[in-house]
Amino acid sequence: MEIDKKIAEETKSLVAETENSINLIKITNAEELDTAKAILLDITSKKKKVVETERLFLDPLNESRKNIIEFFKPLKGKLDECELKIKRVMSAYIELIEKKVEKKKENVEKKIAEGKIGIDEAHSEILKIDIKKESVNYRINKKVVIEDASQLPRKYLIPNEVLIRKDALSGVKILGVKVVEVKTIIAK
Repeated sequence: MEIDKKIAEETKSLVAETENSINLIKITNAEELDTAKAILLDITSKKKKVVETERLFLDPLNESRKNIIEFFKPLKGKLDECELKIKRVMSAYIELIEKKVEKKKENVEKKIAEGKIGIDEAHSEILKIDIKKESVNYRINKKVVIEDASQLPRKYLIPNEVLIRKDALSGVKILGVKVVEVKTIIAK
């Protein structure tokens, strides 16, 4: 979606006008402070206009984006479910094969111990078993499980700043936290 050239130029000139007015301002007395306050109010008003103009372009795009996501989400979800199901079936098969391979290896070791086959023949049989085992591709992922969070060293604990702020502002005393007041200039 192209931005209308007229709207773009109007918005740019609005911002340029503001930039020019603040580059010239110096505050040395109460009258100049009043002028600065008026400029601040004007900036706030212009910011609202720019945001409104931006919304004229973004709202239809966001609505389209939302509709596209809503359309594809269930489709991707169904494919995720299918992928999970087939991986479960494949994993079950791999486990079954691994059990069979282990059993065959035990049988080969038993035959060696009983003297029924030699080392070379046993090695050959084990290689055949391993080749069959590798007919399914998989990777081994390592997963970390926190068994007891109370035993974790401090460096692995991340403060919940939202909860800390909420409690501290409601008057809860928290060791290592203080509430400070910071002045911020606002337009009125």
